[in-house]
This record gives sequence, C-alpha cells and structure tokens, in this order.
Amino acid sequence: MITELSGFIAVALTIYFEAAFEPIEAKIAIANTIRNGAKKANHSYAKECFKPKRFSCWNGKGKKEILDAYNTGQLSKQRWEECKDVSLQLFDDRLPKQPFTNYYNPDLVKPNSKAWKWIRQMKNTKRIGSHIFGVLK
Repeated sequence: MITELSGFIAVALTIYFEAAFEPIEAKIAIANTIRNGAKKANHSYAKECFKPKRFSCWNGKGKKEILDAYNTGQLSKQRWEECKDVSLQLFDDRLPKQPFTNYYNPDLVKPNSKAWKWIRQMKNTKRIGSHIFGVLK
C-alpha cells in the first residue's frame, strides 16, 4: 500500500515526479513546500506528500505508475540520486529553508480553473524552472 513507503522515499518520489527534469533549486523548493506544509499541519512529511490534491503526481492513477517505476528501476539514476539527496537534506535538517507553501506550473494550469482561486492568493512568488513558488497564508 502506498502509505507504507518510508517518509524518505515518499519525499524523494514526490520530488522526482514533480521536478525530475527541473534544476536542483526547484527540487529544494518542492522539499520546502513539503516541510512547511507538514509543519503547519503538524503531521509527517509522508502524510503531506499523500495529502489529497496536494501534489499532482499522486493524484488519480499516477500512484500505480510511480510505484511501478520505482519498484522496477525505471527512474533516471542521476535524477533519482539528486531527489534522494534533497530528501536526505530535508530529513537531516540541512535543507536551505525557504518560505514556500505552494507552487504550480503555469504551462499546465488553465486560466479560470479551480486552481486559479488559490494561485491568485499567493504572495512572494518566484519562478524556478517551470514552476512558480509562493506563500499562501
């Protein structure tokens, strides 16, 4: 079952499937959204990763594909190592701290979709790779 993944692997997989082909700065920013969300909700990093509609990679049928790719070694070795390293930094409290709570890919979010409601409320935004990160209060 998916929630039985270790927190470390859950975070690394989330980073991988949200930003494997993004720069390391984007991977770090995603790890910060996980940290900040978990801290705010007072729950584990894994629970934050699997929170419904929190990270698009875990929505719908993507869960099975993610686990299949992980279990059968289909992940890019270099990118997987980067994601595991960022996850380790998060768990070891060595990750540079950033205030980001949310992010989105402006190329994938359609104007007037439900996401635009919270996107318009984001403050302190910064584009890193193909994502825009920010803070929701």
